[in-house]
Amino acid sequence: MGKASQQRGLALRRATKRALSEKQTQGHHAARQGFREQSELDARLMAEDEDIDLWEPETGLEGDDTLDSLGFDSDVDLTDDDEVPPSDAEAILPPTSLAEANLLIVHEGRAISQPPDWNLGLHPSAWTEERSLRFAMLERVAAWFTEERTSFLRAPVSPGNSDPLLNFSIGKTDLAGPIPVLEEGLLTATDCDVIGDYSTFNRHIRYATLKWTTGYHLPVAELLSHQSRIAWVAAAILDLRRERSINLDLLRGKLTVPKGKDSDDARAILRRIPVGNPRKAAPKDYAIAACLKVQVAWDKVIQKYEELIFNP
Repeated sequence: MGKASQQRGLALRRATKRALSEKQTQGHHAARQGFREQSELDARLMAEDEDIDLWEPETGLEGDDTLDSLGFDSDVDLTDDDEVPPSDAEAILPPTSLAEANLLIVHEGRAISQPPDWNLGLHPSAWTEERSLRFAMLERVAAWFTEERTSFLRAPVSPGNSDPLLNFSIGKTDLAGPIPVLEEGLLTATDCDVIGDYSTFNRHIRYATLKWTTGYHLPVAELLSHQSRIAWVAAAILDLRRERSINLDLLRGKLTVPKGKDSDDARAILRRIPVGNPRKAAPKDYAIAACLKVQVAWDKVIQKYEELIFNP
């Protein structure tokens, strides 16, 4: 009987210990659940508290002018599979201030990329990768300006010509090559297409600004604007005039520019432009082809640059 009693006592102690262990485990689970619910409640209360100013990245935009409404990514997306080139209505916008711009410092005909102050500090790895790509592209853009637009960098405006958009293109137009007043043209000309795609370039170039040590500054976005494309056509005609004598009367009046580069009329005109030397084309075809290349109307070119084009 003594041995049976000991066995019953041992079994009772084991059952009691198991019950206490299960109760303790349930208590831990309940505590964790309560902590989780309390954390979620605290987060909701914080979000609803109007007196708390939560940090948000500055975009330089106001009201409804969000990045999404302007056709740009508001999130870091390195694939950009969903993006397409912007239309005229979605043209890239210059930065609203020099403080948020990616500066290309210009001195004595050279451009150097200078990261903004907000680049300093700790950021998530996705931001680090994004910034590295941004500054790699901007360094290529600065190098291209230094090599291909030295005269423009030395004198973006002058007493004889106060139009920086015309100065950017004059003497450098080429219907056969990449056209740098188009975003895809600048992407190719600067070799940024080697390290990134169109939408990535679009996302970064909009913040780039040329800043001369004299204090003068010009957003790169202005060089990619509709007005810059109009100036490019005018510069193309002036470059043609400098290369050979042409009958300017052929360019007077209305020149009909086909809508779209892929229309039958547009293709017919472009086929008449010599591939090796576009400036050997008939002046009228050359002018229409230039308008086609950058999608502007001839009357807009004449409206702004008529006196300059037809001045003997």
